[in-house]
Amino acid sequence: MAYIVVLLIAILNCVVLFFFSFLAAGDGSAKGMFQVWIFGFSWIALSSLGSLVLCAEGKRSTAIGTACLTLPVGYIVALASIPVVIAFNSFKPNSPKLEAVCKDVGPRFIAKPASTVESLAYDWEPATYPPRINYFTLDARGTAQNLRSDPPRFPRSIKFTEVRCCQLEGAATNGIHPFIRRQNDGDNSASYFGVPESTADVLVKYKVSRIDPKDTKSNLESVDITVWDRRDGLLLATMRYFLDQQTHSGCGTTSEGVMDEQAFVLKAIGISDGLR
Repeated sequence: MAYIVVLLIAILNCVVLFFFSFLAAGDGSAKGMFQVWIFGFSWIALSSLGSLVLCAEGKRSTAIGTACLTLPVGYIVALASIPVVIAFNSFKPNSPKLEAVCKDVGPRFIAKPASTVESLAYDWEPATYPPRINYFTLDARGTAQNLRSDPPRFPRSIKFTEVRCCQLEGAATNGIHPFIRRQNDGDNSASYFGVPESTADVLVKYKVSRIDPKDTKSNLESVDITVWDRRDGLLLATMRYFLDQQTHSGCGTTSEGVMDEQAFVLKAIGISDGLR
């Protein structure tokens, strides 16, 4: 009977682990979920095998207790291993590839706008995509932390912003135009609507490139940003940074230990005297 109880507990543990593993995919990536499966199911298998051995030795109560404690003990072990992994990563040297590309990064401010900027447009080549992360911090070892995708916020002097929409080029489809204009009314409920073309004073142009698409162990991307004053064609500023969300490594900061795209754009258009 004890053998059956141990096996039933093992099955229940597997079901519970399977559903809780989806919490590890909160960022939209399945990597964390797969890691939970590898560690969790292996742990359940070893614990269940140990419990069956105890049953064979006649220690039925101990066997059932061991099976019941499989997930709680595994959770404690996983929590205890987090500081060890963080410490290991902090001493792990950066990859030669990252060291090579990080020699020419960061912001470069070339000119100031001749007149006050009242609108901005964000654009990138059709069939490509903008940066998924526009804010992160770096520790002393170059480990990227606090990765965020913050919506842009501007003072009232910026009347509206525009952004490319929907990867479509040409005529509007179902009322969706190639660009979306958002009125800057100072809150999150700002009105927005489609426009057939971008007319903002300043253009912020993105170019995101995968460094080595064939390398499945690396997701290193470069992000190049140019800021143009479209009224006179003047290049105001450029910015380059690198980020690998898979290994949490990066470079190219706007201030000490911080990469803040919003701060870079503000300074480029003459609104902010210093990077925040």
